[in-house]
Amino acid sequence: TNRYLASSCRLLRNCVSGENFEINNVIGVDTGLTMSYVLGNKQGVIKVGQTTSWDEIEALMRKYEATAVFDALGDLTKPRQLRDKYRGRVYLCYFKRDKDRPESVKWDSNEMAVYADRSKTIQRVIDEFVDGKIKFFVEPDKLGDYVKHWETLSQIEETDSIGITRKVWETEGENHLLFATIYFYLALQRSGSAELIDVAVKGSDKMAANPQAPNVKQIEEEYFNNNKIDWRL
Repeated sequence: TNRYLASSCRLLRNCVSGENFEINNVIGVDTGLTMSYVLGNKQGVIKVGQTTSWDEIEALMRKYEATAVFDALGDLTKPRQLRDKYRGRVYLCYFKRDKDRPESVKWDSNEMAVYADRSKTIQRVIDEFVDGKIKFFVEPDKLGDYVKHWETLSQIEETDSIGITRKVWETEGENHLLFATIYFYLALQRSGSAELIDVAVKGSDKMAANPQAPNVKQIEEEYFNNNKIDWRL
């Protein structure tokens, strides 16, 4: 196998300091007895964690007004309840290999579901890490478990029923924060079509457009251009 070395020297190079605007937030949640989550936005990740409380997950969604993508096959009950409660903001993710769709992701707005090719999506997230596009507004010493979950990843060759061989990503061990990142990435793609709001009103749950405020999209673009890190070994 070709093991992906998600060591601290790789992932932690994407840790940055400074302010995250906390606009157009999304959250990815790997479900089960313990929920693992990654929360952030186009600027980067602002919170990573694990909890046994669905109330905490819902509180994060409300506080950050986040669009969410949940693992559809972990906890079968609560994600569907949240999907119905926050219609239009919660999607359930099903992994399905798609040999014919190069984009690898299909959204179903009627069912509030997203179907993604597991291995292709993992590869895209790795590419985002390598290009320094996914930043962490999190202290490096708080990402120990997160890094360990990525260290379970390895690449193998798989041959299907008609004899076609392809490389796929597989994991062994605790990988919940890895998949929370995959759902976070998918949620980012979904929120990417939403129009950015110019400014967040601090101390309020509401966002407001301020014609005299700096243009957030322009600030973000300048930030990414000035802070891109190439962390290929």
